[in-house]
Amino acid sequence: MRDNEFTYKSLLTKILLACSDLICFNAALFIALALINSFADSPLADISEKDLNLKIATHVCLSLICTGWFWVRLRHYTYRKPFWFELKEIFRTILIFSVIDLSISALSQWQMSRFVWVLTWILALVLIPLARAISKRVLNHFGMWKKQTIIIGSNRNAQEAWQALQSEEVMGFDVIAFFDVDGSCPQASISGVPVLHNEQELWQLTNSETQFIVAVEFEQSQHRDRWLKMLAMHNCRSVSVIPTLRGVPLYGTDMAYIFSHEVMILRVNNNLAKRTSRVLKRAFDIVGALSIIIALSPALLVLGFMVGRDSGPPHLRSRTCGSQWPQV
Repeated sequence: MRDNEFTYKSLLTKILLACSDLICFNAALFIALALINSFADSPLADISEKDLNLKIATHVCLSLICTGWFWVRLRHYTYRKPFWFELKEIFRTILIFSVIDLSISALSQWQMSRFVWVLTWILALVLIPLARAISKRVLNHFGMWKKQTIIIGSNRNAQEAWQALQSEEVMGFDVIAFFDVDGSCPQASISGVPVLHNEQELWQLTNSETQFIVAVEFEQSQHRDRWLKMLAMHNCRSVSVIPTLRGVPLYGTDMAYIFSHEVMILRVNNNLAKRTSRVLKRAFDIVGALSIIIALSPALLVLGFMVGRDSGPPHLRSRTCGSQWPQV
């Protein structure tokens, strides 16, 4: 295994994704200016050239800072995150920078239309995630976004991990092999992916950019600990662990750690336990049901008319169990 090999493909991929975000971030402003300027009574006519140039310069600086935040802090160009999780971080970051931009404009007292600000950041919310998804698919098509991946494990948890990675094509994980940690998998392949049994054969396939995913079963915890130590000894940089948490509602959970005891705490959120959430859900149900009834009212009226022509009541009356009166 090559311990410290520098690959230009990885750096080029990061630069291309960063350029995609940077271009779309600035394109949002120029598209907004062009659209607003196309109107007859354009509010840009009353803006001085100095204020407009300052606005453009400020937006370019914000785009550089935002792209650096994506790269250094959120690691969007390095880590492979699920689509919806990454989209949430993109939206949150763009909204924060939009507030910063509005604050700068207000404190500087520039003669800048609020329509420019609103349209610019709406376009940024649309263009940046769209361009990043397209860029990843193009890079994936040319094999630049694909990352060689090996799953440590061969049982149910490992197979479910493989299925999850296959469903997230944008993450770019190319699973080339499973590794049987305890000899419990006699088959030579799983869903067309080979199963390795020899460690020497495993290390011959890997390099410094290989992604390792440890997905063993709960009762194989000793193998998990052994492989985490072994991967650290081989200077493997990309290591992930997928524990067996089947049945646990993971969406919306909050994680906390007790490092002195190596304990991870998952706080499960029950949104319907809040009265405001229940009221909001009930209001959504009522509004949604009324909207569907209104949308289908022409068809319902036609059906009622056709049933009425056959000398039958257009409404069905039935008595439910435990009810004294018939219901429509």
